[in-house]
Amino acid sequence: MSDEIDVYWRGHLAIDGPTLRAALAALGFEAIILHELSEAKGFWPLEIAGLRTGFEVYVSNFGEGFEAVSKEMPELDGRDHTATFRFFGDTEGGAAFAVAAALAKLGGALILDRHAGVGIWASSEEAAAKAHGMIRRESDRP
Repeated sequence: MSDEIDVYWRGHLAIDGPTLRAALAALGFEAIILHELSEAKGFWPLEIAGLRTGFEVYVSNFGEGFEAVSKEMPELDGRDHTATFRFFGDTEGGAAFAVAAALAKLGGALILDRHAGVGIWASSEEAAAKAHGMIRRESDRP
């Protein structure tokens, strides 16, 4: 079974690999970014905390439907782009939450944690803590 989180931001995702890697390091995650996140379609591989992993990424903008979405979700406050991070298990989930936390730190992104339940918003710190826990569980496995 898969889980998902949604990340929302304003405008084009202009965060390159080195910037994302530095943000992940600031949150305590050593990572090797293999491809630009802004170009992700489907599975996006990376190495994080010594684990080769990745997660599915589906990026979109709301376009003409933004007005309806913003009425339904006023928390977006002008954030007109979104990415769904779909993951299976702790390794992929840890990577997804770590990248979401980095995007929130870098660009004021919001994180909707469907993993926690309907309508649960996560801060960068909460997402990073969840990522550390998931990666730690995976690293502790024999």
